[in-house]
Amino acid sequence: HPDDAGAALESWEQARRARDRVDTELRYRHPDGRILWLNVKAAPIPGEGNPAYVGTVEDITQRRTDLLTQERNRQFVNAILDALPVHVFVKDEKRRFVLVNDMACRYTGLPREQLIGRTDREAFGVEADAVFERQDWEALRTGELARTEERSRNHLGEVRWILKHKKGIKLSDGVRYIVASSVDITERRLAEDRLQTERQFMSDLIDTLPNPIFVKDDAHRWHTVNKAFLELVGRTREALLGTDDALCRDDADRQRRREEDVACLSGEAILIEDVEPGPDGQPRWMIKSKSPVRLPDGRRGIVGALTDVSRLKQQEEEAARSREFLREIIDSVPQPMFVKDPQHRFVIVNRQFAQNANRTAEELLGRSDDVFAPPEWVRVAHDTDSAAIAAMDTLEWEIDMRGFDGSGRIMQRVKRGVRLSDGSAYVIGMLRDVTLARRSAIEAERSRNFLQAIVDAIPNPLLVKDRAHRFVLTNNAMRDVYGIESEAADAAGVPDEAAAQVRNQFREASREEDEAVFASEVSRVFQKRRIHPGGAVSHWYDTKRSVRLPDGSEFLVSVLTDVTQLQEVQEALSRNEARLRTVNAVAGAMARGASVDEVMRATVEQMSRTFPFGRASFGWFASDERTLRIACSASLGALPAYGRDVLEVGT
Repeated sequence: HPDDAGAALESWEQARRARDRVDTELRYRHPDGRILWLNVKAAPIPGEGNPAYVGTVEDITQRRTDLLTQERNRQFVNAILDALPVHVFVKDEKRRFVLVNDMACRYTGLPREQLIGRTDREAFGVEADAVFERQDWEALRTGELARTEERSRNHLGEVRWILKHKKGIKLSDGVRYIVASSVDITERRLAEDRLQTERQFMSDLIDTLPNPIFVKDDAHRWHTVNKAFLELVGRTREALLGTDDALCRDDADRQRRREEDVACLSGEAILIEDVEPGPDGQPRWMIKSKSPVRLPDGRRGIVGALTDVSRLKQQEEEAARSREFLREIIDSVPQPMFVKDPQHRFVIVNRQFAQNANRTAEELLGRSDDVFAPPEWVRVAHDTDSAAIAAMDTLEWEIDMRGFDGSGRIMQRVKRGVRLSDGSAYVIGMLRDVTLARRSAIEAERSRNFLQAIVDAIPNPLLVKDRAHRFVLTNNAMRDVYGIESEAADAAGVPDEAAAQVRNQFREASREEDEAVFASEVSRVFQKRRIHPGGAVSHWYDTKRSVRLPDGSEFLVSVLTDVTQLQEVQEALSRNEARLRTVNAVAGAMARGASVDEVMRATVEQMSRTFPFGRASFGWFASDERTLRIACSASLGALPAYGRDVLEVGT
């Protein structure tokens, strides 16, 4: 072939000069136009000069065509393998690399020519070779495709995650090979790790939320739940995830929940108040919200959140009971009672207020006083409302005005401004008609004045005490003689310490007498003597009697009568009578001819009877005038037996 002629001649010339054999392959143009491949072999014939050659020519066109086809196939396969984004290794039974692609060469850092014929130990090291050897023999043994994810170190020392597929194959001639492909999934593993970390973070995050959270797929199966939800239903995460909505109480409850899910999946947001069974079987009140969501795999799902409002419901029920209890309390108050806001609108009214206003509570609530009262009443009511709120204290007024029936009335208004913890202000009011009370008070005052005028007209000192011995009433005579005022008079004016001291002395001096009178419940008379300034003495009869009123209260009425002159007459008569009795006794003894001792004894006995508060005795001196003989002695009306005592009186 013209293209091979120069090279063929050059090889012949070199062989001739070196007297060497010729073994070459070249192309030959056949006369019929075909291109044949010939294998020319020749050997020199020994001799002098230029050697002659003897040789053979073999047509190797078919073999050469087969080799070219094989080479093209090899190049085609290599091109395909090099185009794959995976590492491809083919090893023989001795675990030597017989085929690798560009990705495998780049991973090992060796060119294809250096990698072919080497083993895993030479390419990856002893530690990796031990792992790969077990995998290779397992692949040859089973002939099945094995899939593993493992860490491997590349030629730069970087640790990479690879997804490896390995299989043992056997050709028709019985030769076995190990085909392995691996993909660098480091980025994917890092992304998966990040995703797992994020998922774990999200799981930990929702587990820290106090509200039960759940996610369901479009088949009503639990997809995600947090710790609070598991505690609510009393299940484990493993037992719940992937199952359907099996927490329903019955078929009707399941159907209702499914209808909620279907509505939510269609785009409707659900917010309802529902009852969920707790782990103890007791119902728990929940505010449940459901919203549509797209799951990570693209399917539609439902995300829900629960807020436990059981305590709030209990508080609402307690608040309702408290309001009802408050309603019953204020309705039981006989006086009209109300609560208003700063705009003078009624917030609370009791039954009595509504009846007085001739309106129902519903007609009054949210309205002002003008719904039932005349303008004058409204003006006064609003002014006092504002004053109470401004003062934030209890204020009282008495107002003369016309009542709802047009009659003149005396009204007492009590209002108190209050401010709650949220800053809102209210006025609490009570309205009381004190017309009768005030008229009764006036009548009582008149009665007291009339009674005082009566007792002041009595000339005898008079006083009235209560059960605690307090002076509740005295007349002018008592004030003039003893200087005692009633304690009510002191309370009405400036207290008089001197007057209080006089009362206390009089009270303590007569306390035992008063207690005796209270106990006996009958009138008793006591005789008293009073020494006036200057030494004058007066005598009084104190007549006392206890009085019990229908309400059970007790009082003592004391009236004093001046008996000074009567006492003086009685004392004069008594003295004259005593003298007469003594004279009669002495005269009688003498008339009987009694001895001097008998006369003296009779005299002493008579004196002892006449004056029981003293002691009388008589005696005489003996002849030596140094001893006194006591004939008798008497005292306090008791006369001892007669006897003679001798008293040595000395000088």
